[in-house]
Amino acid sequence: MITLSEFKKDDYWLVKWPLLSLVLSLCLCGGLLIGLNSIDITAAAELRRARNDLNAARDAVEKIEEEEATIVEYIGRYQQIDQKGVIDDEDRLQFQETISQLRNEFSLFPLRVSVETQTRVPLKYRSEIRDPGRPIELRTSLIEIGLPLLHEDDLSRLLLALVNGGGMLQPLRCSLSSRNATTTSFVYLSQHFDAACTMQWYTFGLPPDASETEQ
Repeated sequence: MITLSEFKKDDYWLVKWPLLSLVLSLCLCGGLLIGLNSIDITAAAELRRARNDLNAARDAVEKIEEEEATIVEYIGRYQQIDQKGVIDDEDRLQFQETISQLRNEFSLFPLRVSVETQTRVPLKYRSEIRDPGRPIELRTSLIEIGLPLLHEDDLSRLLLALVNGGGMLQPLRCSLSSRNATTTSFVYLSQHFDAACTMQWYTFGLPPDASETEQ
């Protein structure tokens, strides 16, 4: 058996270069292993990112398809309520003008109209709808109308014209009282009855988002 003590100094010089080559080879192999491991980690991260992007793209496509199906299903109803002006904000000045036009059209006595403060209630989406977006508000205002009448048919014509006109108006209650209980003939022009009606005015709208509020 050969021991290190048997090697002479010249012998060490002879194996110097092979040993140096071995050390360099080991260092090179270690560097390659470290580099390959880093590349493998980076590639795995890129693969995960690509998969996440693919899943996000698939979710976006599915959402678009769901929205398209919802639009196709409800476009008819939306067009109906849009034509009725339910999507627009309340136009109280236009409502007063409509009342004035109907009064002239039906030759009514002067009307008393008041519109109370609007209330707003957020509507809930169905649970199966993903990412529904901004909530929709149901906005309601109570309308009080009072007027004297020549004949009770004047009230029914007025209410029918309001309900069939623009906007979504729901009569809640009406009262009709005679000014003279003994009167049985209404052929002469006079205020024979007093009428009072309460109606609910419905509209839909989107609440302002944070950016709009800041502006």
